[in-house]
Amino acid sequence: MAEPDSQPELKDAPGTSTSAGADPVVLADRIRDLVDERRRLLRQRRVHLILLGLAVSLPVHMALMIWLWSSHREMPAGVAPAAVVLDLSILPDEALQDMLEPSESEDLLTPELATDAGAESLALERELNAEVPDFELDASGGGLEAVVSGSGEGLGTGLGSGLGAGASFFGIQSTGNRFAYIVDISGSMGQDDKMPAAMEELKRSLKSLPDYAAFAVVLYSSDPVVPVFQKGWLRASRSNLSRISAWIDGLQPGGGTFPLPAFDLVFRQDVRPDVIFFLTDGLIPRETPAAVRALNESGSGRVAVINCIAFGSGAGQEPMRQIAAESDGMFRFVPTGVFP
Repeated sequence: MAEPDSQPELKDAPGTSTSAGADPVVLADRIRDLVDERRRLLRQRRVHLILLGLAVSLPVHMALMIWLWSSHREMPAGVAPAAVVLDLSILPDEALQDMLEPSESEDLLTPELATDAGAESLALERELNAEVPDFELDASGGGLEAVVSGSGEGLGTGLGSGLGAGASFFGIQSTGNRFAYIVDISGSMGQDDKMPAAMEELKRSLKSLPDYAAFAVVLYSSDPVVPVFQKGWLRASRSNLSRISAWIDGLQPGGGTFPLPAFDLVFRQDVRPDVIFFLTDGLIPRETPAAVRALNESGSGRVAVINCIAFGSGAGQEPMRQIAAESDGMFRFVPTGVFP
């Protein structure tokens, strides 16, 4: 009779497998347990962080409340509160004004602003036209001409460059966004008080510009004369107008009458002018009109309107009329004494 096998029979323990592959049901249960454990640990950690935040925040808030209570309680009689000293930096008036004014962008003269200013400029022009004395207009050659009588002033309307800011100089009204002033300060301007009259009218014209307009002042005699702070178009802000006015007051007449370098300086700027006011009291070189026309027509974009003023002398009017006519501008002769 055979003896029974002395080796006990092995049975699979729970949670283990003797086969090469694990039971999918057991693995799924195990994964679910691990996920639940991870979520429990995350919730526990979140609770710990909240408790830590409260532990830090409560002492800080308590200290802040105690400080506020102590600083706002009534002081005992006879005890003066501690003085608070503020260290202030004093800025010049011009710097403060620039801080109050809106900042400039790459091009402040946006079409929207230009359109809004059109009604203002047209209203100004209607107001001026209401009190215009007798003057003669000559539209031959495409330009406009005004001759001022001894008893009054003529007003130029100019063809302008569309809607925009309004500017007037010796009675000539034009619209645009960028205005250049090319004004004679040669030695002859020192006679008959022409230089003071021209400079006062220049300052008045600049001050009448809206602050979103841009301007450039290029005075000339034998060479162009510009302020050192004018590195291109200047916005008509109060600080810029104050600086340009002080600079104008320090000028003296002298030298010859050569305006072409001043025109070249204006047309070499990154953005072309819309309107140029050009004033002289003497003879300009014969080649000036053709050279100015070439500068005006060079480059891209619309040509600038050039308004010309022959100031105090009838000499040299023909080249001035030609420059105005070829740019759809206006010519005007202003005798000495009309503008005090």
